[in-house]
Amino acid sequence: MANENRSIAFPTIIYGVYRFPVERIWAIAMSTIGTFLLHSSAIDRVILVVYSAAHYEVYGEQLAKMREGCG
Repeated sequence: MANENRSIAFPTIIYGVYRFPVERIWAIAMSTIGTFLLHSSAIDRVILVVYSAAHYEVYGEQLAKMREGCG
């Protein structure tokens, strides 16, 4: 990367908009991020910025599911 930044943050401002299930959005986002990280060393840290307690809970549940699948 030309500017040597190794972190990226994704704000969750549209999660749940248009009645798309928040759980599904998180699953897609984390799967995509995970796949990218498996195939690239360009990023060291990914930050998912959450704006509500409800979305934070969903994130925690999805992360736990991903961890179960990895081990």
